Amino acid sequence: MLIQERFAVAPSRMSGRCWLFGLAFALVLGCDSSEPVGQDADVAGLWALTLTYGANGCAFNGWIPGQTVTEPGRFSISQDGDWVTAELEGWVALFSALVNGYTVYQGRVRDDALEMRIRGTLPVTNAGCTHVVDSSFVGHVDGDLMSGTVVWRSSDIMPAGCMRPCESTLALKGVRARQ
Repeated sequence: MLIQERFAVAPSRMSGRCWLFGLAFALVLGCDSSEPVGQDADVAGLWALTLTYGANGCAFNGWIPGQTVTEPGRFSISQDGDWVTAELEGWVALFSALVNGYTVYQGRVRDDALEMRIRGTLPVTNAGCTHVVDSSFVGHVDGDLMSGTVVWRSSDIMPAGCMRPCESTLALKGVRARQ
């Protein structure tokens, strides 16, 4: 007789307490505290940026897909646990202020993944339609290197159905300055 057959118990013959005990025992065995726990990346510091224009669905002036701009500005990132605040500096800060009225991203870092957002506060009116432009960054950090995508997206379009939402993208690369 196989070992599995000898010690197998039909579920219909086990009481509810046995199932509960078995489940609790399995959970305890599955929780090994010696396993390394993921650590959120340290993203605090001053990051020099390089941007490459992507799709320009929002028809921003001077936005040429594929063109790379070196040193357009910087991120000054502060971090408290997994919460991050990134203040833009340089011409990217001016662009952000003109497009969405704000220059500070807020978000979180999880392991090596970084996600931040600026909620647009500056209403823009074009051809009778009013909207705001939000900006988000999704990327990864590997030591002193950062890469990801910035998306500028229209939202809160008034009146409803007045225009199609637009989206423009940037590829971002960053290098942290060590002091």
